[in-house]
Amino acid sequence: MTHLCSLPTFDVPSLATEPPAMQAVALLATCGLSYWDGDGRCLYANRANMEWLGIQSDILVGTAFRDLAQAIGLASHTTHADAALRGDRHSLLETFDHRHRRRSAVVQYLPDTRDGVTIGFLMQITPTPSELHLPVAG
Repeated sequence: MTHLCSLPTFDVPSLATEPPAMQAVALLATCGLSYWDGDGRCLYANRANMEWLGIQSDILVGTAFRDLAQAIGLASHTTHADAALRGDRHSLLETFDHRHRRRSAVVQYLPDTRDGVTIGFLMQITPTPSELHLPVAG
């Protein structure tokens, strides 16, 4: 699978101390990015993530993934988040209700493993190519 959006490795919880360019990458990315700690609580979410999920940051940050998934109708995703916290990567295609229309995205659960210990995970919501409305090359 080709990743339409990816970020260099950096410590998400300390994003506020990163250079402005790194903050801009996270905030302006077209894919949704959120970081969840080892207890499954959200520490960070960019604007695109909040738009995809249809919620605001002041609600999301600090929320347990299990509670969020239940509240927005993605309870089946808790198995993927749990797997990421065990160190397993998971990817799936999901359809979201977004501003009165359905949108498709690839949702990835990417474990943050350091020195053999998984300390959290990154949830990445990447629009499918049909959602990006890209011009055809050539």
